[in-house]
Amino acid sequence: MPKRSVQAQARHDEAKGAIQSELEKYQQIIRELRASSESTLAKTHKQKEYHKKILELQQKLQTHGH
Repeated sequence: MPKRSVQAQARHDEAKGAIQSELEKYQQIIRELRASSESTLAKTHKQKEYHKKILELQQKLQTHGH
């Protein structure tokens, strides 16, 4: 496997960091949603959507490499 250039490694690390940041943001939203006073139906719907996004981001991280 060829060695990455410094610039390519920097781009890779930057992209990975952006994905991790977005993932953490959605995980925080889920935690806040659990404590909110919204109706159970609204919470459930939002949680499903956020969990889908979290799974997508986790898959991106796996393909991007840990």
